Amino acid sequence: MRLRSPLSLLALGLSLCIAPVAFAQDAPAEQVEVDPKWTEAFTEYTEEMASGQKARAADALIALIEDEGRTAYHGDAYGLLSELLEGLDLPYAALIAGTKSLEIAADTEEPGQATPDAARLIQLADRVGDTAILEPVFAKNVGNNDDPEMRSRIVYLAGREIFRQGEYGLTLALMKMIDKDSSVYADGKMLEAIVLN
Repeated sequence: MRLRSPLSLLALGLSLCIAPVAFAQDAPAEQVEVDPKWTEAFTEYTEEMASGQKARAADALIALIEDEGRTAYHGDAYGLLSELLEGLDLPYAALIAGTKSLEIAADTEEPGQATPDAARLIQLADRVGDTAILEPVFAKNVGNNDDPEMRSRIVYLAGREIFRQGEYGLTLALMKMIDKDSSVYADGKMLEAIVLN
């Protein structure tokens, strides 16, 4: 059986790993003012989460993602799906969904209400050993992270993708943005040396 999209991978992972009975858990959310149209679009998801049915909540999010008439909510749906999958101990599926949410946010230049935090996705990527999956997203937009370590990690990952695209001047500029106390400082210097040679 050949999987054709990340959604197929997510659906397969959910069908294989989720027990029919899920334990109740509060929906991941901060108390912020929510658009009534947003609330309407995510009603099924929030109801299923409130009743503890995580598998059904994930199904509701996937149905929303597949609805081409509701593309304005796809980024948030991917973000919520990422949190849900991480809670179900499916870190790679959570990383894929979170990456897709960041891609949509980068393309629209307006993060949604449920856009995942870049730091959380970097931690997930470290956990599964695949930070390269984040490189194309960060190459589009490095964002504005206040934490020097996370900002340096994001800039380094963006720089690797920009280097692959052959934009060496921009790669050098990005490597200069890495904080000297960062865990990726030496890696950034190595990439800088590669560009200069």
